[in-house]
Amino acid sequence: PLYISSPNENYPSGPDSYGYWAYDNSDTDYSEAPEFQWIELDPDYGGNGTPLNLGNDGLVLLDLPFDFRLYGNDFDYITISNNGWAAFDTTRQFSPRNWRIPSPFGPDNLLALFWDDLDSQPGGVFYKFDPSGHRFIVEWSRLINRFDGISEETFELILLDPAYYPTATGDGEIIYQYLDIENVDSVHYYVTVGIENEDHTLGFQYVYGTDYAVNAAPLDDSLAIKFTTDPPDTIHTGWEENTLRVTSPYIAVHPNPSRGLFRIAYSLGGSERGKYVIYDVAGRSVIRGDLRAQSGVLKLNASDLTPGVYFILVRGERTTLRERMVIIR
Repeated sequence: PLYISSPNENYPSGPDSYGYWAYDNSDTDYSEAPEFQWIELDPDYGGNGTPLNLGNDGLVLLDLPFDFRLYGNDFDYITISNNGWAAFDTTRQFSPRNWRIPSPFGPDNLLALFWDDLDSQPGGVFYKFDPSGHRFIVEWSRLINRFDGISEETFELILLDPAYYPTATGDGEIIYQYLDIENVDSVHYYVTVGIENEDHTLGFQYVYGTDYAVNAAPLDDSLAIKFTTDPPDTIHTGWEENTLRVTSPYIAVHPNPSRGLFRIAYSLGGSERGKYVIYDVAGRSVIRGDLRAQSGVLKLNASDLTPGVYFILVRGERTTLRERMVIIR
């Protein structure tokens, strides 16, 4: 469905010219919206993360436990800076000064969580791989903002393994979480939050200084932001103050082929709810279930099925949609 309406913090932001969207945890009407679920890594606060022992303007290069794709490029390493950013780059520039996105300055393949001049003492930076959740996590814990020397900043990065969290383009999903922050650096344009590609020609700027993306929720405690190339099932253009809903039946399967984890975007074109059935090429029903809404994104785990060609049927009272699916290994 397409909704035409005024900007609103409860809508996703984007897309950028590559296709990334930003969803925050106030976008509760969207299946892609993250929930704020803090994962503590700092052992002083009950976590079990590994310390990176970064000093002021410190950097460390880590191997990733899985390949991660950003703007179409795959990486198996990541650089962590104590200045509130990470990057799929082998840079030695510590970059305490934040800039706009995109910009020729700063590291390549940037993940800017809370890009500002920060001090690791008395806090620290910690990392952990969560194999059961298929997540790589980095926490910046109780770092001091060097603008005033007293404000503490605590936030974290979560990279989701694309093999288990597939998207339409194959790019990985990125989550930023903010436990306790003070955005105080009024002299140097506060902070930058967003992502940027390898040659600095495009990116998604969630905020620079006080310049927020359309529909972006303000930085605050207990905020979660997810960057993904999966579009919303409902799009708000921000053109009109009154809302116009335009619906038509559709179905799209991503990624396709897949190792068994699919996202199926659908609309039955009306107010009806429906059911879905997965058939093999012999016409046998192998998976079936109910749809919770007349439109949305169905996250389907078919990894137990034998590799091959299947078909999904989505049925409402007046509409039947059909699409081919391919499972590979």
